[in-house]
Amino acid sequence: MGDRQGDYEYVVKLNVKEALQIRHDAIEAARNTCNRLMEESIPEQYRFTIRTYPHHVLRNNPTASGAGADRMSTGMKHSFGEPIGIAAQLDENQTIFQIEADKDDVPLAKQALHRARKKLPCGCRVLVEQQTN
Repeated sequence: MGDRQGDYEYVVKLNVKEALQIRHDAIEAARNTCNRLMEESIPEQYRFTIRTYPHHVLRNNPTASGAGADRMSTGMKHSFGEPIGIAAQLDENQTIFQIEADKDDVPLAKQALHRARKKLPCGCRVLVEQQTN
């Protein structure tokens, strides 16, 4: 999102602190929060990249308990369960989002990633790096 052809001085990254799975709706909520602030403040003067993609299918095989549960159970039929969503499997210190911006816009990019961090179910850190071309 933003200006995909621009050259920017700094990269601001959002990294997870531990290995975990994050559902696709949490990633989307964080993306919306982050991109909205950047687009309202400095439209087309940044490059926002999502560095992870949810490939892992989450499944649920519901089992009934209580009276009459033996007649509702399907046993091994469809034993893997129904797909209920997708998630991204992340390693420790893996980057989720990255914003490339000029020096004057780095504080705004950090604020946007701090807002996105609150939508994610994990501890995250924001890193600022200067690009070398």
